[in-house]
Amino acid sequence: MSTPDSHHQADEVGSATRALDRELRRLRIPRTRRSALVEEVRADLRDAAGDGLTPEALLGDVATFAREAVSARGWTPRPRDWRSATTTAVTVGVVALAVGYLLLLEVLNPLMSEWIDLTQRYPVAGPLLTYAALALIGIAGALAGFARSLSGRPAARTSVTRATALLPVAAALGVGAAMLFGRAWDYSTSLPVVLIEVALVALPCAGSLWLARWWGLRSSAVPAAPPVSAG
Repeated sequence: MSTPDSHHQADEVGSATRALDRELRRLRIPRTRRSALVEEVRADLRDAAGDGLTPEALLGDVATFAREAVSARGWTPRPRDWRSATTTAVTVGVVALAVGYLLLLEVLNPLMSEWIDLTQRYPVAGPLLTYAALALIGIAGALAGFARSLSGRPAARTSVTRATALLPVAAALGVGAAMLFGRAWDYSTSLPVVLIEVALVALPCAGSLWLARWWGLRSSAVPAAPPVSAG
């Protein structure tokens, strides 16, 4: 039969575990790991309550306990910087792409029209060379922006390394789609066609950068140590 004391102990345990869950959310710990840790601590607190110990006596400062528990398990808190890093990288890449576009088509094309010519004279070599050159310029700009935006943050180098592998693949897929679209419009250089081509390249590139950041954070986590109990 429950007593007022048992109700009070249950309330204290519930309040402490909710506070712990909030701290783990703030640290961006994934739900499955967060739930497992909270359940483990709840069980420890219930056992300790039977011995007359309060959650405050076992946990102390909840924020400190959460950080120590996360560190002991080798978990890496996931900073929500993927959006800003991806946006910065794509923006820098698009700017580099625009500069490269103007340089190649407005300056070098008249000088090298024997090769860089979006007419029927070279239906494959001209467009392929142009798209490839623009892709390389955009990739270089995007990687530079990505590395700059992650400077000093957790798993920055690992994320950039992953991006170096993933971004060219995404860019190749995007360029392929852009070339098919451009060919359907006779490789028009009108603004709407160019903007759609940029979007076809930018979207898969943005996805690859997000994946690189996620992968980098997962790869940088050290193997989990034996869990630290609340007791």
